[in-house]
Amino acid sequence: MRISVREADVFPPLLLPKDQTCEVSLWSFQEKQFLIQRKTVKRFDALDTEDYEALVTANGKQFDLVLSNPPYIPTDDISSLDANVLSEPETALDGGEDGLRFYREITRHLPIILSPEGVICYEVGIGQAEDVSAILKAAGFSVAVLRDLHGIDRVVLGKKS
Repeated sequence: MRISVREADVFPPLLLPKDQTCEVSLWSFQEKQFLIQRKTVKRFDALDTEDYEALVTANGKQFDLVLSNPPYIPTDDISSLDANVLSEPETALDGGEDGLRFYREITRHLPIILSPEGVICYEVGIGQAEDVSAILKAAGFSVAVLRDLHGIDRVVLGKKS
């Protein structure tokens, strides 16, 4: 698989050396829960500061890597989506008026959950990479954009400058 990277020199390789391990924690907006070391911990609301704090408390430390595929479709565009997409819960689609609501909120909460050397990795909708990059840059992050196999800017990476 080939991915084009812009500003890649900002990021050291994200792969772990062979002798190191990593712990993976997952949380879901749709399920309103997050999983830490195979334990379900109450719920997770991306707009609730206390849930970010609880996530770090449950994990015992901040995260080195945060991957997020938040809802990114502008509210007014949802009704015109293909029927297959509309089978998803609206909470998985609706990114607010401009589709960027969750990017702003999650970025605002990153100081709580992301370690000082950590990296945020956002999946973005078509045409949103520039706006999401601007949100991260305004919060003091260096950014790089990855393209998908069709050449569309699809992932925005951020690392504290």
